[in-house]
Amino acid sequence: MPHSVSGKTSTMFWSTSLSSSIAKRATPQRPGGGSTPSASCKTRTTKLRRLAQLGIMKYIYETAVETIAWLGPGDRSSTRAMKYITQIPLSTRDDLADDTLTIANDDFCDDIEENFALDPRFAKAIDDIFTREYWDRVWVLQELAVSQNTTLVCGDGWLKWDQLVEFSMNVAMADFSRRRLREAKRKVMDKQPVWLLSLLYRHGTRSLTLARLVYLSKASKATNSVDYVHALLGMVTRGEGQRMRPNKTTKHGCETLCKAIRIMLRDIPLTSNFNETRSAKAWRTAKAGYHKPLDKSSDMQRRTKSCKGISCETLQAARWIAAILFTGRSLYTMKTSGQMIHFYRRSVERLDSWAENW
Repeated sequence: MPHSVSGKTSTMFWSTSLSSSIAKRATPQRPGGGSTPSASCKTRTTKLRRLAQLGIMKYIYETAVETIAWLGPGDRSSTRAMKYITQIPLSTRDDLADDTLTIANDDFCDDIEENFALDPRFAKAIDDIFTREYWDRVWVLQELAVSQNTTLVCGDGWLKWDQLVEFSMNVAMADFSRRRLREAKRKVMDKQPVWLLSLLYRHGTRSLTLARLVYLSKASKATNSVDYVHALLGMVTRGEGQRMRPNKTTKHGCETLCKAIRIMLRDIPLTSNFNETRSAKAWRTAKAGYHKPLDKSSDMQRRTKSCKGISCETLQAARWIAAILFTGRSLYTMKTSGQMIHFYRRSVERLDSWAENW
């Protein structure tokens, strides 16, 4: 089962990850007459074409009638798991207001916990769906966030992405007492950046700066550091990162990461509850980097162009800076009549009598 993106007039299919497929499709074909371009010309042309296509990936997904996301090979167990999730009665919610999502049914946590505790298929369903390597790819974040209509496919089973997000929210807020259920909840929370980011992007309750996206995607993986940055740019909705586009100036790993770090630092004043101490620490971290992200001299530019940004730990520095700015900060908030529920990257905190504490 290939990946596919269905547009208004056509459908495109990918048998592997989207980013690697685009790179493959962009490779110049051997022209007629038997002549073959030089290797350097091929490489240069391929990179430029690939960058141009990366720049329109957001548009492709936003305008697609339907996006089909393949989670990998399935079996009878995964098919049952997807069907089971679609049959669970989940909570209904009112429209978003301000920075919160209001839960229409205040008692749904108790109802969900009781239903899950009595049904052994719950933990099995989570094992079959949430432990797949599919969720680790950084490109998944953009694909699922910007697509208007996504269907997840695994073997013979299928599930709408919005249903899985709703399921994840219910699990995250349930207060399980049984050990097996708590372990299942942990697996859902480990994938929180994927489904939480989808909510943040769609509802716009928290403007997404590049730094916030780097923080949420800390556990995501990319084939190279350039892809890691490019995959996030399509979701930036606030700050200097909106001006950064995949082009010939962002084709080198370390150079691209250094530019991203400078943008993250300039966007610090946009961070909610701006903190001078955190800001100063973030700047110190950038200055201490091996390739000095703040140094734009010609000598440093030559070094960064020949570096992939991994061995020099520039990618790690970007993640450190994001962690400094956002660790412990609420990323998403839900409220009931009796409590406020804050979502962090790997945990959920409940505050009783939220009106008094918020």
